[in-house]
Amino acid sequence: MTRAPGALRAKGLTLLEMLVAIAVFALLSVMTFVALDQILRVRDRVTDERRFWTGLAMCFAQLHDDLSQARPRTIIDDDGQTLAAFIVRPQDMRTRDAPELELTRGGVLVVGNAMSSDLERVGYALRHHVLWRMSWPVLDRAPDTVPVKEAVLHNVTRFRVHVFTPDKLWSDIWPPLPVAASVTTVVNPLPRGVEVNLSVRGRGRFKWLFLVNG
Repeated sequence: MTRAPGALRAKGLTLLEMLVAIAVFALLSVMTFVALDQILRVRDRVTDERRFWTGLAMCFAQLHDDLSQARPRTIIDDDGQTLAAFIVRPQDMRTRDAPELELTRGGVLVVGNAMSSDLERVGYALRHHVLWRMSWPVLDRAPDTVPVKEAVLHNVTRFRVHVFTPDKLWSDIWPPLPVAASVTTVVNPLPRGVEVNLSVRGRGRFKWLFLVNG
């Protein structure tokens, strides 16, 4: 069979050209994968940063909400002992599962019963690198009263609370004197302010000052 004059001969890719094309495609694929991997890593880091800073902000916001609503209302614990309205316990002075910070707060939303109290007993405790917020369903506790626990912040290695006393002094314990049989006679049942120190693994230390019932 003869070819018509001027007709072009069909030409395919040579082996070398095909290898070059495959190499270019592979290079582009690797570059795309690396770029995509970096984007995903950056996105994960941004997500982790946003999650951490949001959690830290919410932790301090919850502390502010509780401390700004502090009330001078003493309670009866499950052993029948009177507890001060506001308590700060250093870790070496805690008993059982007592929280480092414990107080009576007001401003709790009451739904459906206008005669119910808006007061609540809350506390903060560091356990196994988790900062927990504890809230009791009643103020004066029965032996079987169990608090509701909510994880506020994770990877916490240090939780310290200092109070600014009415005498304008800093202290790591409150009340300043052992609670007597009648704690209602205490002239200043609440400190003026609170300093909270938090250390978070891999993040450093954070300090915040709060006004009590401010």
